[in-house]
Amino acid sequence: MKKILIVDDSPSMRMVLRYILEQEQKQKKKQKAKPKTKANVKPKQKQKQTQDEQIYKFFEAGSEEDALMQFKKESPDLVLLDIIMPGGDEV
Repeated sequence: MKKILIVDDSPSMRMVLRYILEQEQKQKKKQKAKPKTKANVKPKQKQKQTQDEQIYKFFEAGSEEDALMQFKKESPDLVLLDIIMPGGDEV
């Protein structure tokens, strides 16, 4: 599972980005899911349950301090970062 950190001081922008990524995740799940038929089920192999599988795990931060804490704690694979944020230049 890939970890994504969304950093923006605007809650609405974080919500929009998360929504877009969640929709992408749903599309990928649909593409992976295949109906089980005798033709695509191999004997003695377990089939993955793709319906409950998450591709992405999301984390959000509304400030630079929160972003640094989340980054150190979760070690995300991707950070979507607002480059103009109030409160400093730590990030």
